Amino acid sequence: MNANSNTTPAGTPFLDDQTEETEDLHFDEKAFVRSARAKSTRRTVALATSVVLGALVLLSGAWVAWNASIQAQSNRISSYQYELVALSQPNTFISGTGLTDMRFPGARNTYTAYRPVGRRPMPRGDVTIAFDVWGGEVAATEGGFMSWQSPSRGFSGAEMAPALQFLYPLETGAAGSGSGSVADSLEAQQLAVWTKVARDRMDAAPASATAELAVSFKTRKTLSEVEALLPKGLILNWGVVDVWAPGQGPVTTMDGSMVGITFVGPDGAVDPLPRAQLEKDLVDDLRFVAENAPRGTADRCVRSANFIKKHGVSYFGVVVTGPVSEVRKLLDFGDVSSATLGFVVEPWE
Repeated sequence: MNANSNTTPAGTPFLDDQTEETEDLHFDEKAFVRSARAKSTRRTVALATSVVLGALVLLSGAWVAWNASIQAQSNRISSYQYELVALSQPNTFISGTGLTDMRFPGARNTYTAYRPVGRRPMPRGDVTIAFDVWGGEVAATEGGFMSWQSPSRGFSGAEMAPALQFLYPLETGAAGSGSGSVADSLEAQQLAVWTKVARDRMDAAPASATAELAVSFKTRKTLSEVEALLPKGLILNWGVVDVWAPGQGPVTTMDGSMVGITFVGPDGAVDPLPRAQLEKDLVDDLRFVAENAPRGTADRCVRSANFIKKHGVSYFGVVVTGPVSEVRKLLDFGDVSSATLGFVVEPWE
């Protein structure tokens, strides 16, 4: 048999078949690159989207947590400020819930204060308290009544309302009493001038007008003694309480540096609770402020509460409101050492 006549073994492809198969295996580089790029782009977009969504979730959670912390601090500050103002500012209240101004990373609360003269609220000014998520509140403007550490805490716009001050009844020769006698101290002399000014202003005012007067006593008094000396036409708005050890108190107590009891409500109406009960509640009120206030204020509250619990409540001055004709009578009382006149207003029409 002729070897050339041998046919191709089974399973061995013809040349034409091999050529077609080679053509089918041709590599399209451009298509591959486009496909790879598309896959890479999709993966990059998916990863970037996941990162962005994760960041948004984290930021949203952080914002919610920050906002909740700020609101909690704002509520805490407001809770004790209402009490602290009534305790330390003669015849003074703050109104509303306070306006919270969010300022990352902290915030600010702004309050409006007023003094009731009769049933009429008279503007006392504003105060702004800045704080952070952990607290750390500070008075951002003059008039910060946040802390009891400063000797005097007024309000912005305080020129609208004369400050009410008291002369502390230090014994002769006691520490801090000046040249041996309260009557000889510069503070007492200044208060004597203000007392004369108060008398002159009331003499010039209509008898029907309503006046606000802060009077200091030469000796400390009990509540019953205070009530006995007040003319019947006057309202007892506020009483300043002795919280200093003998010989250690200031000669004058500035507006905001005192501890006192409010005997009227924010609307100027007489508090429905008996005055004796308000005296008993004073220690608890001070301890409530101490639980929520910064350390300096808290320490002052605790010391004052301990002093009152040990020595009882005694007054060395009061704030009264009423017709000028009745207020004048109080100035003629022999145990009044000084007086400062606050607002004088016409009654409501």
